[in-house]
Amino acid sequence: MVSYVRIFKLIAMILIANIIWSQNSVETLMHNLESSGRWGDYYVLDSKRNFNLVTRDLTVDSLYFIGDKSIHDVALSNLFGNVKGSPSKNIAISRFLDIVYANKFISNSSSINFAKYNKHRVAAVVNVKNDFKSHIGGNIGSNRDESGDWKINGQLDLRLENLLKNASRVQLKWQQPSQSFRYLHFEIGLPVFLNMPFGMQVNTVSEFFDKNYVKRILKGYMTKAGAYGKWKIGSKIERTKDLSSSEKSISKALSLGIDGDRRNNRWIPFSGRHWDFEFDLGSYRDDSGESFEINSNATMGFYKNIFSGSVYVKTHGAINRIQKRRLTQSKKILFGGTNNFRGYIENQFASDWFIINTLENIYYNRNSAQLFIFIDHLIADDIKLNPTTGFGIRVFNGSIFYNIILAFPESNIMNGKLHLKFSTSL
Repeated sequence: MVSYVRIFKLIAMILIANIIWSQNSVETLMHNLESSGRWGDYYVLDSKRNFNLVTRDLTVDSLYFIGDKSIHDVALSNLFGNVKGSPSKNIAISRFLDIVYANKFISNSSSINFAKYNKHRVAAVVNVKNDFKSHIGGNIGSNRDESGDWKINGQLDLRLENLLKNASRVQLKWQQPSQSFRYLHFEIGLPVFLNMPFGMQVNTVSEFFDKNYVKRILKGYMTKAGAYGKWKIGSKIERTKDLSSSEKSISKALSLGIDGDRRNNRWIPFSGRHWDFEFDLGSYRDDSGESFEINSNATMGFYKNIFSGSVYVKTHGAINRIQKRRLTQSKKILFGGTNNFRGYIENQFASDWFIINTLENIYYNRNSAQLFIFIDHLIADDIKLNPTTGFGIRVFNGSIFYNIILAFPESNIMNGKLHLKFSTSL
């Protein structure tokens, strides 16, 4: 009798072990299916109780949009068209995030889900949340001239987004930091161009320096969302006339670029990171002949949360080189002012190359207001200046943004400069 009891116990233990093993095996197989993200794959149990994987290639064949309807569905279908054809959930999500991160007007809170229908079809359900930033604004600065009198300078910045409900943008910038210098920039961008699998961007720049030079630049890009942001490839034509010698020059170049913005807010960010790189390679021709030219512009920045505030670190640099030539005034790179090296008037300096390192300590870390102190450190080809320090406040009340900064060039309190930048949401 005792032996039968032991046999029954042994059988029960074997059955329980088999059940547990089977459950673990099924859970493992289900986990493998979930990890692969393939919608058409499944397992079948054969006569020997073995699980065999059956693969069937199913791809996303349709898109369905919910959420914000400020963009036409046709434009959204072209914008997110790269999601179609994705053979797995993982690939589809990766392509979706590439599109979100490459277009600033799409909020990071947008999401994507999937629905299987008619047995062998898969639809992507995209919840679009937009964050358009149409505004008009500028900045006002004041500083003493050589005679000791206070002078006012500034700029105008107009940006319009989604005018035709196709996610397009138009931007106009005008600067006149002094009576002798004027700068005008116009840009139009389409994230989707007709039914093409790419977007378009066109920039024009006009620059006038009294009794020195006149410069006009035209750039055209094809754009495409991809890994690390929006990729750009196109061409650039730059024409310059020296007003003192009447000499003319022309540059023709291949233009490449990539930019990405993963900050948490378009008006007052306090977390995330951003980057923007541009390279131009081509020929330069003037009265002395033809030469090779290369120029580039790069910006990288990130936020690091510390206690109740955050630290913002940014590096901005640019370089221009013409083989076996010294750069004329028109080819030097302008910098200085509210947007980079604070404490000086807009575009006060010109150099062959420069690097500006910025460190900000943000004390009040919110979407509506920030208090901060900063230091800007310059490294340039032929300019030696001590770091600029200062403090400021940024405020956005939902319709009006303003940025007030008091900067001290070379850390000299007596030479303090006030920067005031404002924008009104449209």
